Amino acid sequence: MADETIRRLFDKLDQLSQQNARLEVLLSEKEKVCDMKFEQIEKLETRVSLLEKSRSLFSGGLGFAAWAISTVLMVLGVMYK
Repeated sequence: MADETIRRLFDKLDQLSQQNARLEVLLSEKEKVCDMKFEQIEKLETRVSLLEKSRSLFSGGLGFAAWAISTVLMVLGVMYK
């Protein structure tokens, strides 16, 4: 009876070892996916940063220049009409 109990314990230990190996593989794959997503997020943050900089430049000096030119054209249109 003791031999049978020992065999069952080793069988359970083998099962736990196999389950642990599967979990390690799954975690490794998830880590790879997370790393890929992190790289994508970094690229998108860079793109958004560039877009925000270009937008602030346009809404700053260029935006004012465009507003001034359109205002002058509107005033000239009203005066010569």
